[in-house]
Amino acid sequence: MTPEQEKYIAETRGTVERIAAKIVTLPVAGRPAYFASVRANYEEVFREKGIEGEQGARWLDVVMKGIEALVQDFDQADGKSGSA
Repeated sequence: MTPEQEKYIAETRGTVERIAAKIVTLPVAGRPAYFASVRANYEEVFREKGIEGEQGARWLDVVMKGIEALVQDFDQADGKSGSA
C-alpha cells in the first residue's frame, strides 16, 4: 500500500464514526438505502484513490462492517432495537 493510501485509511476512521452517528438518526426502515448509498460512495472514492481489486473489496467490507457495528452499538446505547 502506498503512503497516500495508508493516510486515506487512517482518515477513514473518523469518517466511519461520523457516518454511523448520522445513520442512527434515521428511521430504521430508511437505513438500508443509506447504507447502499454509503457503500457506493466508498466504492467510487476507493477507485479514485487506487484501492481496487480484491484489496479494495476487502477494505470496503471492513469499512461497511465497522459502520454497521457502530450503528448497532449506538442503537444499543440508546436502547433502540433497530439494526443495520
